[in-house]
Amino acid sequence: MRVRPLPFPVLSRFRYSNTLAGAGAACLAFLSAGCVPREEGVVRLRVSFWSPPGLEERVAREFEASHPGVKIDLLITGGRYAEKIQSMIVASNEPDVMMVHDTFYHDWAARNVFGDVTPLVHELDTEDPFMPMPLMTLRSDGGFDAVPFSTTAMATFGNLELLAAAGVAFPWTSMTWEEIEALAPQFSRYGGNPDSPTSYLCALPQEPYFLVAFGARAFDDLHHPTRVVVDSPQTLEAIKYWRRMHQRGWAVPRSTVLDRGESELFRDGHVALLFEARASVRILMGNPDLKWDVAPVPAPATGDGKVPSITVGLAISRRTKHADLAREYIRFYLSDEAMAIPLAAGHVVPTRRGQVARWLQQPMAESAETFVRPLESGISAVAYSPGRLEVETLIRRRFEQSLAEPDLPAEHIVAGLAADLQAWLERMQEKGLL
Repeated sequence: MRVRPLPFPVLSRFRYSNTLAGAGAACLAFLSAGCVPREEGVVRLRVSFWSPPGLEERVAREFEASHPGVKIDLLITGGRYAEKIQSMIVASNEPDVMMVHDTFYHDWAARNVFGDVTPLVHELDTEDPFMPMPLMTLRSDGGFDAVPFSTTAMATFGNLELLAAAGVAFPWTSMTWEEIEALAPQFSRYGGNPDSPTSYLCALPQEPYFLVAFGARAFDDLHHPTRVVVDSPQTLEAIKYWRRMHQRGWAVPRSTVLDRGESELFRDGHVALLFEARASVRILMGNPDLKWDVAPVPAPATGDGKVPSITVGLAISRRTKHADLAREYIRFYLSDEAMAIPLAAGHVVPTRRGQVARWLQQPMAESAETFVRPLESGISAVAYSPGRLEVETLIRRRFEQSLAEPDLPAEHIVAGLAADLQAWLERMQEKGLL
């Protein structure tokens, strides 16, 4: 049996609250979704997702068709999903099955929100093995509190026509960040080239993911950090690179990215390169004239960089009264039959090898294997532990400082980040979360 800490709130980007009142009146309508009408002889299972409209309904109706007497009550939400579910957790009214993202999953696992699904993961892995990276991402205290069903590694999207016209071979088999920088003057009107076909070369990845891709590390261990290791030559070079690319007008300003979206900028021809995951494909399809493919994410010249990735899973509330049915629903959701629905919609990249092989046979980018090849190994985030979102916020703020205070030596910024993370680590250790 795995021993878990007692439940209590943790600090994160979502500003978790330990009272229902602290969640705000905006969440009351969502909380009311937990009150469902009773039907004689019907077992109701509440399941929450942030999926596009219609997709989960099809899966739920197929499950109901094969399980007479069962009704799936779907709680579908878009923005602020984690905040809304957090409010329900505080009120002891969370759904029976919850879609979770690796950025906040470990916070809830540490609070004892989920039931153990380790046996289910092992059963599914025996039938059709999972890729290593999704399992590593959702590992918790040696077991699993969620079953991974969607995962994807970051890739480099390239505008084939623009790159070919500039004599750049794409997709490449390997590329360094230094070589990316060398391309910038050709593709940056805002960088001083009036003949450039694009406004900027690219939008750099979000700060925490860029740090990983550039070969830097925040802590000595992803799941159980005990020491801050961010004060390193790799972090220093990452800060300097970030500064150069933005100050010279070669990378899209982060304010523009937040306002317009990096995928949309690539779709509309404002940048030649995009560093994103498979989900961007749905946006790019909005421009049928765009010709693109994908290549591996650049690595630093030292070769120490890793490919950022994300993993999404399904977890079961430890308070559910229908644990067996919840496990059956997850087993059905990961079946070939049910997974065909989100796969056809381009909503997921599967986590199991057999399903990955079939997914790669679908019409898509010629180099689509780039989305799954890095999932065999490697580090893909700054941490897989409670408080990860706060860590990402601290990193983001120091990168912002590097642009807001251009005369401040990069060494001071790295030292400040190391101090921030050390203070975070000590707080988490005092709370017993690490």
